[in-house]
Formats: sequence, structure tokens, C-alpha cells
Amino acid sequence: MSQIQILIADSDGAYVEALVNFLMGRQEEYGIRTFTEPLAFEEEIRQLDWTDFDLTILGKEYLAIAQEAGLLGEIRRKTGSLLQLTEEKGQGMFGVDEMEKYQPMDFLVNLLGRVKYPGSLRLHEASDGVMGAYTGELLAASGKERVCEGRDRNSFWAVYSPMHHDLLLAFTLLMCRSLAQEGPVILMDLEENSRLGELLSCKWRGTLTDYLYLRSTDDGKLADFLIYDGALAIMPPVDSPTELGRISPDQWQLVLGDLQETGARIVLLYDSFHQGAQLMLDHCRKMFLLSKQEPYYRRLTARTEGALRRQFRHLELETMDLPLSLGSRGEWNFSLEEIEAGNLGNYVVSQKYRWEEEHACRSVG
Repeated sequence: MSQIQILIADSDGAYVEALVNFLMGRQEEYGIRTFTEPLAFEEEIRQLDWTDFDLTILGKEYLAIAQEAGLLGEIRRKTGSLLQLTEEKGQGMFGVDEMEKYQPMDFLVNLLGRVKYPGSLRLHEASDGVMGAYTGELLAASGKERVCEGRDRNSFWAVYSPMHHDLLLAFTLLMCRSLAQEGPVILMDLEENSRLGELLSCKWRGTLTDYLYLRSTDDGKLADFLIYDGALAIMPPVDSPTELGRISPDQWQLVLGDLQETGARIVLLYDSFHQGAQLMLDHCRKMFLLSKQEPYYRRLTARTEGALRRQFRHLELETMDLPLSLGSRGEWNFSLEEIEAGNLGNYVVSQKYRWEEEHACRSVG
């Protein structure tokens, strides 16, 4: 059987065909059944086993048929996810989540990702089959509850590279691993283009936009979308560079509030600044700016540092000239463990004093 089973029913045959072509063009395996004639759907609706379908997308006319047949409740219970296909936002009926016909496909791709990788995921399975991931609550460590000092700016840091250093993600992961040895840490990978899945060889249930969508329906919890690398909790990156720009200010406020409630050290990783950056950086105490030792890159970083100092007067800015890069290596075929064992790992160890003194947590209970 195909990995994900989908049923699509709508009388707009051209749209259904285009949607099927889009899905089949992705590098995934789907089993897709379609209906474009209401009569055919009405004749077969009682013979369909709705537990077979991970995702069901129905137009208004087809939802009405299901309701008239007394099967809408059964379809809700048995199918993985049920969506109403609409022309525009706000046209939904029957209490079913909407999928606008002409919205970007990021929404559907993210939803399919949740179907494919349901539940909490862990990283780094040991050779004996024991998962190496930390699975406790964020505030639990060694049987004691830890509360980081400062619930606001002291708890939020950021990492950014004005010159897009090729080791930005690797450095941040190694720094956060170090921080997580002392207390709970959440790394928010807010990069528009991230290689987290390659660097850690991991998969995830969903991203920040998935979390916000489910939170709007009171069905999303932050902890359900975090993946773990040892003791380090990570919010995975978005699937498309356009997704971060579509998160509204109110949604960023929700993210901020939920992160503050964890009591963890929050590290925000940026490769560019989007509309939510102003709010998040207003609550940051420190930002590390990653650069290279060459004069050109130092001037570029200094210019950015000056602009950030004028805009965020409370923000402690610290430039770090990484003494190495990936160079001309053409293939990304090595893991974070390999990088950690090399020069970057040694450099991070040598710089631990920059964050260890400030990562003060107290144990209670």
C-alpha cells in the first residue's frame, strides 16, 4: 500500500487533475482516489472504508452528500484529516477546516508532513536500539526542576550571520548542545533555508507554521512539535522560505508567550529577518553575529552590528569570527558529529566561556 492515502472529491475536474499532478510530482508515494461527479460519489460513499484515507478533501457539494447520507460524523472520526475545498477563505461550512483552492501549496505540504510523521520524534538511535534523545519535560533535569533566571530578555538569545556563514547552523547546534548540558534549551530554527534534516539526519512531525495552525484550533501544543538532539529541544525549520513571512504579528506574540512559559533558555537562529524578528529581538538579551576573519566580511558584519545597536539598544551584540568554513567541499555528506570532532568543535569548546557564565540556572525542589 502507498505511504499516504488521499481522497479528493470536487466537481472542478481541471483543479482536481492539477492537484493530483502536483502531488504525484513530489518525491513521495501517494495513493490517490478522486471523484469529479457527485452521482458517482453518492453511489459509492457507503462502500468506502474511511479508515483507509489519511487525508480527505471534499468540495461543498460532496460534503453535503455526506451529511445527507448521515455519514459526515463517521468520516470525521475515521479519516485522518478532513478538509473542505473552497474558492476563498471563509466559505467553509459543516464545521470542517478549509483548504482554499488557490492558496500556496505550503499548507498542504505541511499537512502531509504531519500525516507522514505523526507523533513525537526522537533522534540518534544507539546501536543497542536505545533512543539517545531526551524525552522528559523541558523543565525537568536529573530529577530536579530547573528554572532559568529571567523569564524574559535574560532567557532569549539570537544567532545571526550577516554574511551568511556556511557554518551558521552547525555552530549554533554545537553551542546549544553545550548550553543544554547546564539546563533546558529550545533552539528555534527560524532559517528560511535550513539543512537541519541533513546535518542531523532527522525527520519531524511538523514545523512552526503547523504548530500555529493547530494552535488556532486549540489542538496544538508546543511540546508536540519539538524534536530532540540529546537534551536539546529544537523547533524544526519551515518547508518554504515564504512561510515565515506569512506569520502574523499576533501569531508571533503567541509563540513568544508559549516559549516564555517553558522556562527554558531560548535560542533564535536567523539567516534573515522577517516581520516577526522585531518582536522577538525586543525580548532578546544577547545576539551572536558570526563572521569570517577576512576584512571584507568584518566590514559587512560591523555595518550590520551598528544598525542593530541603533535599533535594539538593550541588545548585547557579540561578533565571533569563525576561523574556518566548509571551503570548496562539494558534497554535504557528513554529520554534525563529524563536524564536532573537527576544528569547529574545538573552536566551540574554546569559546564556551562566552555563554557558560550567563547560562545561570537554579535548581529547586
